[in-house]
Amino acid sequence: LRSDGDSPDSDSYLNQAFQNKHHLLRKCLHVQSISHWAPVCIGPYSQANTLRSALVFLAGMIGLVPESMRFIEPTSSEVSSWEVQLCQSWKNAAAVLDGLDDGGRLMGGKLEDSLGALVYVSQTALESLLDVDDTDNYE
Repeated sequence: LRSDGDSPDSDSYLNQAFQNKHHLLRKCLHVQSISHWAPVCIGPYSQANTLRSALVFLAGMIGLVPESMRFIEPTSSEVSSWEVQLCQSWKNAAAVLDGLDDGGRLMGGKLEDSLGALVYVSQTALESLLDVDDTDNYE
């Protein structure tokens, strides 16, 4: 962002948010103990970083159940373990975004407001998703 205000989109929400000194420069969320709403940080990082109340960067989420810090298991043989873990990962991401609410000014947002996401899937999960035996064409 340019500070001189001559950029073509100087009226954009993002640009205004970064220039508004009433917004916090940075806010972090770091779950430090077992909770019922989000998994504990496994490493030395924050689950979410918010810049100027406008941009939220989430750390990677895995399919841990917050209360037990164990991977979620399927309750039916019709669903594979990676599918329920993927669903739990999205629930965890949504919970972290909800946790950023500071009592009026929503600092987090919702998954529906996301600009993008990246999902890593193992080759075994890919094989079960595609229901094929030979994945040489996908490597």
